[in-house]
Amino acid sequence: MKTALTFLVLALTLPLAAHDFITPAPLDEQTTYQRAFDAALWALPVADALAPRRASNERGISPSAMFITEQRPTGKLRVVMMNAQFPSVFGDLTTESGPIVFDVPARSDKARFSGSIADLWGHPIGDIGPDGADAGAGGKYLVLPPSYEGRVPEGYFVLRSRTYVINALFHAVPSKPGDTGWAAALAYARTLKIYPLAEAASPRPAVFADVSRILFPGTPTFDRSYFQYLHQLVQEEPVLEHDKAMTELLSTLGIEKGRPFRPDERMGRILDRAARDAQRHCIDRLISMHSVTAKGPRFWPDRNWLMPGRNREAVDGNARRIPDRRDYAARAAAHYGGTSVPKRSDAREICLLATVDAKGNPLDGSKHYKMLLPAEVPVRDSWEVVAYSIATRSFIDTAANRIALSSSNPTFKTNPDGSIEIDIGPTAPAGRKDNWISTRPDEPIAVCLRLYGAEKHTIEKQWVAGDLVEVKGGT
Repeated sequence: MKTALTFLVLALTLPLAAHDFITPAPLDEQTTYQRAFDAALWALPVADALAPRRASNERGISPSAMFITEQRPTGKLRVVMMNAQFPSVFGDLTTESGPIVFDVPARSDKARFSGSIADLWGHPIGDIGPDGADAGAGGKYLVLPPSYEGRVPEGYFVLRSRTYVINALFHAVPSKPGDTGWAAALAYARTLKIYPLAEAASPRPAVFADVSRILFPGTPTFDRSYFQYLHQLVQEEPVLEHDKAMTELLSTLGIEKGRPFRPDERMGRILDRAARDAQRHCIDRLISMHSVTAKGPRFWPDRNWLMPGRNREAVDGNARRIPDRRDYAARAAAHYGGTSVPKRSDAREICLLATVDAKGNPLDGSKHYKMLLPAEVPVRDSWEVVAYSIATRSFIDTAANRIALSSSNPTFKTNPDGSIEIDIGPTAPAGRKDNWISTRPDEPIAVCLRLYGAEKHTIEKQWVAGDLVEVKGGT
């Protein structure tokens, strides 16, 4: 009786929006919402892959162009968990008109490539560079579209995609730090050739579009517009066997092959709510340290650093496959955390994510934190610490533009014992601007620690990075 009375009092006194929230919706509306919520989680890898191309289309960039960061990026570049310390080549291309060739240069004494090619679902189909099939010697990777039956010429590393759209992310890793190393790596990156197999006899030069310093909203927006990515998926891609049930549910939302997708205002409101809640669900799983499994996998048992991609849901079998089921919620949470899984599970590029501080409190862009990297970080190449907005999963745009610290651009100061103390917060502590990563007071954050070419002491967890420790007053 008390519970019923409390509900009645709330229903009569709360504002209309809250009243709607606690009043049960009609069954058909509840069903539509749940289907839209599940579909939003299911399709997160697709939305992440297609969002940069939507941004480029709005800016008149050629659909055949690959994106490149010619300069060290600013917070205006909004791409999911982007790297800040190397020149990067990334973007999606379609094989609908036929196979595509990636002609990767051999590593040089100045730079090398590291990266992967994935299908539209984020499933890696091949790595390049020293960790790939060419083993650093360079070579031509031939990506075949689904059910390709044409002739496959010799002399290629052949990759077969389940989807027409493929997504590539390559980093040009410099041999030397600083601006000189960046310039050399950029020149190396521009020797990459990308062309249709049909033009192999006389390929056109690759087209690159520099997005390092422009406002580039290349992450999905979690509202009704999110479902346009699902519409594009249904119109342009083959349906995978294990996705047929979900594709049928999409038809109840108005997403069907061969038909336009024009949700009315009532449906639009439902889709808005479902997309927002799907995002909240992913953020909650990250912050609660349950981003991938119920155990919340920590890289170091006594530290709050997640390694969301290195688990069986992410790497076994056919990408996020578990022997008796497919966990779409786990896949969504892993992708929301910016997980990029190489084809080779032994690749020594480690990406760690912190969403809480040393005490387990969610990281807050209005607060100040310190993080300690012990001396002699055991990496073959370099390390990087980046702060991201947990809402956009991209760089944080601030006037200071202090988005990251890395060993490839060593402008920071070290302690007498060789350790490095990093400050993260909305303002720089007095006299410590060189070691500062800037945040915004209005944005919850996540902090990423990347270790490129991780050595034995890291892999065996003998070297341990510190958690983020809140500093009261910012000093």
